[in-house]
Amino acid sequence: MNVDPHSAIPRGMIRAHDPTAGPSYVRGAGVWLWDSDGKDYVDLTSSYSSLNFGHSHPELTAIAKEQLETLVHLTGAPTPWRLELCQQLADRAPFMEQTKTWICTTGARAIEVAWKIAYARKPGMLFSFDQGFHGRSIATSLLSHTARTTLLEQESQTIARRSLTFPQCTSCPFDEQPESCSVACFESIEQQLREHASRISAVIVEPAIGARGYLFAPKRFFHRLRKLTRELDILLIADEIQSGLGRLGSLFASIEQGWQPDLIVIGKSLGGGLVPISAVLGPGHLMDLLDPGIESETFAGDPLGCRIGLRVLEMLDDQLLTRAREIGEILRQRLRHVIDPRVAQILGEGCCGVIEFRMSPRVQGSSKQFERESQLAEQFARAALHCGILVHRTGPLQNRIVLLPPLTITDAEIDIAIDRLKQAWTATC
Repeated sequence: MNVDPHSAIPRGMIRAHDPTAGPSYVRGAGVWLWDSDGKDYVDLTSSYSSLNFGHSHPELTAIAKEQLETLVHLTGAPTPWRLELCQQLADRAPFMEQTKTWICTTGARAIEVAWKIAYARKPGMLFSFDQGFHGRSIATSLLSHTARTTLLEQESQTIARRSLTFPQCTSCPFDEQPESCSVACFESIEQQLREHASRISAVIVEPAIGARGYLFAPKRFFHRLRKLTRELDILLIADEIQSGLGRLGSLFASIEQGWQPDLIVIGKSLGGGLVPISAVLGPGHLMDLLDPGIESETFAGDPLGCRIGLRVLEMLDDQLLTRAREIGEILRQRLRHVIDPRVAQILGEGCCGVIEFRMSPRVQGSSKQFERESQLAEQFARAALHCGILVHRTGPLQNRIVLLPPLTITDAEIDIAIDRLKQAWTATC
């Protein structure tokens, strides 16, 4: 099908900045994609972790086909699949008291539901972190590190603030070392939260900053945040839309890090890459704060999405989660034999690899050096595409390459991925 891609698509939908957006993809299976010319690609983006099981997983597609012939959609009506999914998620959640589950469609809608719950408990502002990403709806744009209109900027001062600074551990302004870090960066966060405590409804944070570069903070950072928000009577919401469901090697990333949020939001891979479905999990006394009619979605909790979500939970067993961590470790170890440490660092946790272009020694505040590192990241991403592998260029300085393989990738496919990344590195550096 030869169609001018610009003929009917608004310019705001065109992703010219994204190297993976060049080819027209027509088929996917597991870690593989094929374009309209028949060229194959190793997909290490996993659609921002929406494809933790890869493209068109055979077990999930089989369930989808079966459900398509049975019952696909009902609005708001209970079905055995919806009830079972809510129960299965509640059973797996880490809350001490009875857990309840609110099923939504997209991640942004689930964030909005969590926000409504927090506001119903205590009216006030919702604080988020400067590099976080929680969606692109009008509401969630106020919380996200993304371009916003003047109107949204004005509104954000009264209902939301994206003003808390997430730790910048790879270039710590306090010269702290990971093994002895005192989390000095938390002091400014504590000052802000104490200053506005009476007017803050909740704080939302990702266990690892996802879309903006897979940035990781020390566990003690989250422990201090949890302790302080409890002291100040502020709800703490964990946005695990990208980091949960196996991406960081556990079902719930916050619990793996040793802290207990008040509400957990999940999504993306809950639908197995086939349907949009998300959920908010929390203790019953919070989840019941919204009266009937306050929140609903036409397509939320449909039989098709819930049936797939149930199978996803079954597949996310201990064996697969262990394999996820193993994949990440193999990937990072293999990359260290490819990447020149004078040019880039290898980072990441769980089933995630990060190549951060950071030339050593770095001159503090050198804008030319930052620009050069960003250019190298872009060149590498485009070279990777040419070599048949998709990666995600991102980060606060656009100098990071994030690799998110599906949890189902084989050792042989990792070998192919490393070989193609090596070709891209040679072409770039």
